[in-house]
Amino acid sequence: MKKRKGKKGLFFIWKSQKGYDGLIEAGVGAFVLSLFLLLAMETLPVFILKADLNNYAEKAIRRLEVAGEVTSEIQTTLANMADTYSLSPVIEIDTNYISGTEKIQIDEKITFTARQTYTIDLGAFGSVDIPIFGKAVGYSEVFWK
Repeated sequence: MKKRKGKKGLFFIWKSQKGYDGLIEAGVGAFVLSLFLLLAMETLPVFILKADLNNYAEKAIRRLEVAGEVTSEIQTTLANMADTYSLSPVIEIDTNYISGTEKIQIDEKITFTARQTYTIDLGAFGSVDIPIFGKAVGYSEVFWK
């Protein structure tokens, strides 16, 4: 009976090693791989949330540019847009208003910022809060007399 040269397989690898070094290394490798997968699964939603906040900010700034004012109706529209994106941001609108009104004169700079916090739960390792914001800049398109 001839022995086959180059016999490979899991049984041959286990049999050729002394002790259980290979099994321990494989176990540690699987553990490290699972930690990386856990971290990836917890951090990918952060990037999706960042993209949603940026998209929401761009659409909101366009709405403010066209309206040229910040009324309760506009704020309701912005809240409905946030619900569409499944967001609950803290909104900040930075601009110069016409004295005593909520109106923004033509070519006046408007900075819209939407902030939200995302919590990454790492199980036994604790949790991490990540502040995320979407920001957009635009200019009013309405001339007020």
